[in-house]
Amino acid sequence: MKYKNNPCPVCNEIFKTGDDIVVCPECGTPHHRACWQNIGECVNTGSHGTGFVWKSIIKEEEKNIKKQEHPLICPDCGNENHPKSTICEYCGHYFDRKKSDNHTEEVYRAGPLSVQRVHFDDLKIDNIPAVEVADYIGQSAPIYLARFVKMDQHKTKTSWNWTAAFLGPIWCFYRGLNKIGLILCAMLLLTYFVAFTSADLKYYDTVFRLSQEVVAGEISRDELVDEMTIAAEEYNKNAKLSYVRTALSSGISIAGMVITGLFGNYFYRKKIHSDIMKARQEANDMPTYQYLIRKKGKGKIFAVIPYLLFASVAQILVYFIMSFFMQL
Repeated sequence: MKYKNNPCPVCNEIFKTGDDIVVCPECGTPHHRACWQNIGECVNTGSHGTGFVWKSIIKEEEKNIKKQEHPLICPDCGNENHPKSTICEYCGHYFDRKKSDNHTEEVYRAGPLSVQRVHFDDLKIDNIPAVEVADYIGQSAPIYLARFVKMDQHKTKTSWNWTAAFLGPIWCFYRGLNKIGLILCAMLLLTYFVAFTSADLKYYDTVFRLSQEVVAGEISRDELVDEMTIAAEEYNKNAKLSYVRTALSSGISIAGMVITGLFGNYFYRKKIHSDIMKARQEANDMPTYQYLIRKKGKGKIFAVIPYLLFASVAQILVYFIMSFFMQL
């Protein structure tokens, strides 16, 4: 009912659903039927012929409310913003993507930290506002920003990163630290070369020979198991004599883990600074700038795949290289 919640102009009682209402055919004013009958005419009869038309008080109030300034609700995160905001200060959503005539007046408000209502308006990492660094990093921003702040407090380049230490090249390639990742790959190959002995060569020769015989159907499954067991026992017996090589190989692996764990945050921080500076040079407006730093900071999943393939064939590669040189 379109008259609901409006007052009757005669008794001033609010119209409710189910009320018996009489509407003036001249101006559209609603009355309770009893009120109409009591006064015998429309309460606004004196205004008839002047162009007067009854208007709903509720609709007028709604129009007035719309004219007032109310907080701007972000459609992405649901938080309230200033009515004239163009960017959500909590999640970085753009309310108005029109290019500003004066880019110096644009204010950057974005990043996962803001979503958690943790603001770093005055905090800077290498002279870059923390919200921009947070937007570059993504969901792990709170962890890395805390590490960066701690590094600044202690004036050090070291800060332990367990993920970098244990995942090594995988973490490096994912974070875009390709040069560091390639160095770790080289160290991985070095550990294989250092640890490789004549016992390894003999064992791999046996494995490849048995593989060919299985494919050719020359040996049965039981014979294969027996041959592999003998080869493994002989390999373990000979491998015990190469303690120095094993210790050296393990030392190289541990050194790589420690260096990556201690300096991973520092290397990553330098890359963040470099990428954001490049984005500032490439972008002509705030939306483009934000897009670029998010793109540059996004995890490189596909960069990890080549490393995984490399790691899976590295030992075989070392075998062929070492077997070639040992047979010279």
